[in-house]
Amino acid sequence: MKTEDSTIEINIKRLRTRFNITIIVIISLIFVLTALINHNLIHIDLANRYSKNKYDSYLLADELRQSSDDLTRMIRTYIVTKDTFYKNQYYAVLDIRNGNIPRPRDYNKPYWDLKSNSFDEQQKDTLSSRIALKQKMINAQFSKKELKLLEKSEQASNKLVRLEEKAMKIIENKKSSDNVSSQIKAISLLHSDEYHEAKRAIMTPIKEFYTALAERTETQVVKEQEKTFKTQQLIVLQIVIISILTLFLFYLGRKISLVVIRDLKKHVKKKTKELKTRNKELIIINKNLESFTHITSHDLQEPLNTIISFSTLLKDEFHTKLDGISLKYLAIIQSSSYSLKRQITSLLNHSKIGKRKIIESINVNNLIEEIKVDLTSLLQSNNVAIKFESLLQISAYRAELKIIFTNLIVNAIKYRKENEAPIIKISVTENKKEYTYSIKDNGIGIDMKHKDQIFDIFKRLRVEQRPQGIGIGLANCKKAVEFHEGTIRVTSEIDKGSTFIFTIKNHFSEHSQN
Repeated sequence: MKTEDSTIEINIKRLRTRFNITIIVIISLIFVLTALINHNLIHIDLANRYSKNKYDSYLLADELRQSSDDLTRMIRTYIVTKDTFYKNQYYAVLDIRNGNIPRPRDYNKPYWDLKSNSFDEQQKDTLSSRIALKQKMINAQFSKKELKLLEKSEQASNKLVRLEEKAMKIIENKKSSDNVSSQIKAISLLHSDEYHEAKRAIMTPIKEFYTALAERTETQVVKEQEKTFKTQQLIVLQIVIISILTLFLFYLGRKISLVVIRDLKKHVKKKTKELKTRNKELIIINKNLESFTHITSHDLQEPLNTIISFSTLLKDEFHTKLDGISLKYLAIIQSSSYSLKRQITSLLNHSKIGKRKIIESINVNNLIEEIKVDLTSLLQSNNVAIKFESLLQISAYRAELKIIFTNLIVNAIKYRKENEAPIIKISVTENKKEYTYSIKDNGIGIDMKHKDQIFDIFKRLRVEQRPQGIGIGLANCKKAVEFHEGTIRVTSEIDKGSTFIFTIKNHFSEHSQN
């Protein structure tokens, strides 16, 4: 059997080692998987940034192109209409591009076509930042080639501005007497080959910029997408490996469980057989003990009764013929015999606690009233006051519960103060698991160093000028409380009284003591 148990233990140990190693590998792979996912997110973020950078770059280039178109449209309108509103808009476009005035909100969307009032009135609709278009291009971190193309386009745009300003000077020349001729000349300048060539000089670098920007950003995005794809492949591979190892872990766990269950079944079967054997032995021992207790108490009481009877007869018939010493000895024999008889009776009663296993619904208030009736003489002779209110209706063993309360009440009376009437207060609290009863008195109290000793059978505390019991009352209480699956304890102070606290299970099993 030992060799078999040893083999099973070795197999379980090996399986557990594999199980633990697999868990460590899975945890490590999860960490690697987490790192790969974070790495993948970084590449995705970079790809998104490059895409956004491409979009923002297009906006800047488009602003340069759009500003050139706006300038052309406004100068031509001004030359034809001579309305200074378009002249002001023309210089507003230049000031915005050069960073002299703040850039309006939504400037990259249709803007000037929607404005009919003067630009000064539109200032309240602007952003607070002032930045030149060229500086925005530098901040966008274009490549040297891209930045050079935009600078070339901007220079061509400035050249075009000079032509447009030349046209304005022609129509604004006060020395010219022929206004119509001056206007035709200015219009011709703005539609001349020189003007269109300057316009192409602006647009050609912008077109080349779009191409260069697309190539660079596309390369960056594709590169990051390739890295993302490779990382995602690794992530999928890691997930597959973790899944396989998890299945293997489940297999190992199941195998360990089966081995353990098989071992436990064998162990339980063996122990069950042993317990059945021991249980049979205990039943026989208990029956023998019950028989022994009954026979012993009966056999002991019979000679005791004979001793008591003959000692009483001897005292009654020869009272006048016996001297004082003989009568004293006779009294000692009678006192000791009665004491031994009480001990035998108490021991027999102690052994009977828990024999009648019938749970009843008990009104504890009524039970206390019954006990008061049983103890009427003792209560009246000692002027005892028992105070209680609602002590609940509980399920319990009636005889045992009565033993608990009776012994605790008698104990409180027994250890009362000589110059103070005993007051006994009984109360109860309840929770989901148990009832907690307390019996508080105003007696002489006990030293708390004896708090456990007092519940042992035949253990008595020596109290001066107090009749000594046989030391079984509180032991009966403890046994009856434990029969209810509860506990009992005491708190006390010398000359201030004691409080005995015991619990009874709220729903204890009727067969728990079977």
